[in-house]
This record gives sequence, structure tokens and C-alpha cells, in this order.
Amino acid sequence: PVPLDDSAPRPRRFSVGAGFGLDLRDTLGDTGAPSIGVGVAIGSRLTIGADAIIVAYAVMPSLRVRLAGDAFSVHAIAAMPIVFPEGEMSSTFVAGAAGLGLRYRPTPMLSFRLEALASFAGKAHGTTVPAFLGGELWF
Repeated sequence: PVPLDDSAPRPRRFSVGAGFGLDLRDTLGDTGAPSIGVGVAIGSRLTIGADAIIVAYAVMPSLRVRLAGDAFSVHAIAAMPIVFPEGEMSSTFVAGAAGLGLRYRPTPMLSFRLEALASFAGKAHGTTVPAFLGGELWF
């Protein structure tokens, strides 16, 4: 029988993260919101997750596919922002979003992300270009 090798590092599958996002179409300083998120790696190239954008009252489920790279990688993103506007005359709406991101993972437990998306919410809500910068801890 072959002995089990417990010294091999196990892949990190779950992440928690925090960051800051802003709409690149707005004047710098006019918008911006912190975000917190969770993610699950499905295999070596695919991650599903959800981010809560605190001040903007939005939740953004997402799918990230690593296109190239390891410690420094490029990934494609598909997301579905769900916005819960405040006020009596506002109603919840869902948008579609797609974009690209860069991830730097200096250790198996720590990574940093820079992402930009184009988000389309129809004629009533228009188009936004959210960008996020943040970090993740992997477990």
C-alpha cells in the first residue's frame, strides 16, 4: 500500500472579501461604495460568488472564469446586479453585467482583485461601468 501524503497543500476553495467600487461614468468622488463578498471555487478555473454593495443597496451574484495565468491572472466575469433602491417611488430591478478582471495571488490564502464591468439595466435605469478594487482571503 502507498502511504497517504498529508504534506501536499490542499487547494483553497472558499473566499471572503472586501473592496470598494465606483461607477467610472460618474465624476470621481461623486460615487463609491464598500463591498463585502463570498466565493466558492469550482475546479481550477471557475468561481461563483456574491458581493453585497453596502451603500448602494445592491447584491451582485457573479461567475468568474480564469482565462490565463496563475499567481497573476486574467478572468472574465458575468454578473447579475440586483438593486434595491430606497424611496417610495423606487422599485427593485435586475441588470446584466459582463467584464474583465485582474487577480494577483501572492500566497494561496491571499489575493487582490481589480475588475471593471459594463452593466445594462434597460432604458429605465441605463448603463453603468462599475469598477472594484479589493482583497480576498481563501480557506
